[in-house]
Amino acid sequence: MRKLFLIPLLLWSSWLSGTDLKPWFPRYLEFQSYFTYLHQQYCDVNEGTRTIYWKSKDDFYIAGLELAYDDFCGEMELTFSGTKRHHLGPDNAKATLRYQIFDDIIGDPVSLVAGVTIAQVFSLSLKDVSTFHHGGIEGEFHVAIGKECPCYNTWTSRTWAVAGIGMGDHGSPWLHGELAWEYNWCDRQRVRLYAEGIYGLGDENLDVFLFDGYGSIMHQSIDFGTVYRYTFECDGSLSLGYAHRFHARNCPVNANIYYISYDYPFGL
Repeated sequence: MRKLFLIPLLLWSSWLSGTDLKPWFPRYLEFQSYFTYLHQQYCDVNEGTRTIYWKSKDDFYIAGLELAYDDFCGEMELTFSGTKRHHLGPDNAKATLRYQIFDDIIGDPVSLVAGVTIAQVFSLSLKDVSTFHHGGIEGEFHVAIGKECPCYNTWTSRTWAVAGIGMGDHGSPWLHGELAWEYNWCDRQRVRLYAEGIYGLGDENLDVFLFDGYGSIMHQSIDFGTVYRYTFECDGSLSLGYAHRFHARNCPVNANIYYISYDYPFGL
């Protein structure tokens, strides 16, 4: 029996990513490919002591590939974006490696996964208030803990939390995390409810006209959302999601986020 480590859970998260941070891995040696289109729109930006009108409609295109092997899972992801600040172009590239410490599917009390994500952020996106980037190179350590309610050879519901701490090549660290609950109907349909946000540990207020990334900004945001996923007989799945920003400081206010994602697994 593996020894249980006590890991403190934070309560904030980053939303703009297709990266899989749940404490369960996909099927062994099966590639998980996905493509996500995300649209964000907002009218105002909070600058700490005031809120200004700054209307933006942003589009993000995310493609990724994930593979699990034994107790490890690796993922690569590429994002393109087009916003009020810049035309469509590369936003960031990410690589993630995770390690399974506990697995409740094989009898452990909970599932627990730890991992690290490294990102290369391109200059136009770093200087864009629509994206929570903190530096040209970013690194983040994260842990995820969760528990499934099993039913025969599948599960009916599961709850999990993700917590992380990251740092860019300049500025201050940030904290992030996610709280989520998901219900499963016979592996055909799923509904997920979640809350996620991000907490920047900088000491400056945002200025949209003199903005050079969130690394030095004391920013906060909390989003609440839902996702519906349908799995086809061919094993591909389609997800539709919506999120709304209920709390914002030094970042876009009352943002509405819509997205659609298609996932397709294939073996080696």
